[in-house]
This record gives sequence, structure tokens and C-alpha cells, in this order.
Amino acid sequence: MSKAANRRLIRQKEYLIGLSFRSPGRFDAAWEKRVDSWMDEIGGRAREWGKGDIEKWRVLFAIPDRADSIMRACSPAAQRRHRAATFALLEGECMRQVARMFGRCMSRTNAMSPEWLEMKRYYPKR
Repeated sequence: MSKAANRRLIRQKEYLIGLSFRSPGRFDAAWEKRVDSWMDEIGGRAREWGKGDIEKWRVLFAIPDRADSIMRACSPAAQRRHRAATFALLEGECMRQVARMFGRCMSRTNAMSPEWLEMKRYYPKR
């Protein structure tokens, strides 16, 4: 990542942290906008990975971690409102993109889990 990109990420992180303490309503709107942007970024990185850029998988799974590190520095109220949902949403999107590339059943362990077998029983192949 370039110096300018690093500076932009640092400024963005500081802005969101400050906003979480000063104006919770504005923080919620800014956070939702940023989560949407991260979702788009995950999709873009996954497409690049699918085209053969193997190094993109590291960056793909770093996005939820980056969001969580920002959220850990925000106000406790903001953490209660957004932390769990944001991390679950971004991690789920990463896994959805990986599953789209490699198929739904990525390993025999997943295929034989009780939850998967139960889901397969109620939702047969269409």
C-alpha cells in the first residue's frame, strides 16, 4: 500500500473514532456508509483473486480485521451497537465470495457437519 493510501486510512480511522464520541447519530450514518464500501471492496478483491491474483486473499480477509480494529477504538456505545453485526457481516461476505469461487461445499468437514446435513434435508437441490 502506498504512503498516500496509508495516510488516508489513518485519517479515516481517526475521523470515525472522533465521530463516535462527538456525534453518535452522524457516526451511525458514516459507519453504515463505510461498511457498504468494505462490502464492495471485498467483492472487488475476490474478483481480482478469481482472475489469478493469489495475493488478494490476504487482503480480502484483512478487511473485517481492519473494521474490527477501528471499532475497538470507538466509543463503548458504538461498539455495542455495531461491533458484532459488522464483523459478522464482513466475515460472512468474505466467506460468501470464497464459496462462490470454490463451490458451496468447500471441504468434507463442512459437508458432513450436522448443521449442513440438516439444512440439506430441508433444502434439497433445486
